[in-house]
Amino acid sequence: MQIVIDLPEIYYKQIMDAYNGDQRRRLNQIGLVIAKGIPIPKGHGPLKDENELLKHEVFVRIGEDYEEYAVPTECFAEVPAIIEADEG
Repeated sequence: MQIVIDLPEIYYKQIMDAYNGDQRRRLNQIGLVIAKGIPIPKGHGPLKDENELLKHEVFVRIGEDYEEYAVPTECFAEVPAIIEADEG
């Protein structure tokens, strides 16, 4: 299972300091799970489900020798965000 949580930065720093230092054994199971997580970068745009975007994929022919599938940019607004953009 994957879950996104909003964790105060000070707590994350304390957990990472313990995980990367000599206190690793002191972390409980929750601390270990958080330490092995992937932080979402500040200032990110809205995070959307790629599978939902691909439902809008269309075939595009560019010239005689080049063709591809693409998602028109106007379709991005139609797909709801799983996680809203971080304005920070």
